[in-house]
Amino acid sequence: MILKNEYYKAKSLTLGVMKSFLSMSYNVIRRLYGAEKITTINYPIESYLYSKNQMGLPRLVLDKKGRSLCTSCDACQKVCPTNALDISGKEGQEPEVFNLDVGKCIFCGWCADVCADKAIEMSDEHIIAAHAEESLIFSFNELKSKGRRPNPEIKNQVNSEGMEG
Repeated sequence: MILKNEYYKAKSLTLGVMKSFLSMSYNVIRRLYGAEKITTINYPIESYLYSKNQMGLPRLVLDKKGRSLCTSCDACQKVCPTNALDISGKEGQEPEVFNLDVGKCIFCGWCADVCADKAIEMSDEHIIAAHAEESLIFSFNELKSKGRRPNPEIKNQVNSEGMEG
């Protein structure tokens, strides 16, 4: 009885390995002979072209004088599913504290959707890397420097690499 169970275990393991090998071989041959385009890129030299529908890092929208449109209403902080926003200040005024923890942010865009003043929008910045967790927390001034002034004449232009920015 024990020998019979071990035989079936060995047989099913052998069949599983053979199926995996055949599947891998099929995919390698298909990609080598051009049936499907290879999707890997040479990252530091080539850049990935993100879809227009893919949201990036939240950023503050500034008025013509360079001030934030944020009025410290805390609506974005309340709706954030990961508690990535930390805002404090008097309502109706620019916030005293406005921190965005990019390490927690999932780029869902709820903060931009709920903002009545349209002070937050989703940018097209996707590449965010850091050596320390603390450097993933952006303060109000850092977000203002990443902010965009509304100007209908300026539109996203394609740079020499074909990336939008």
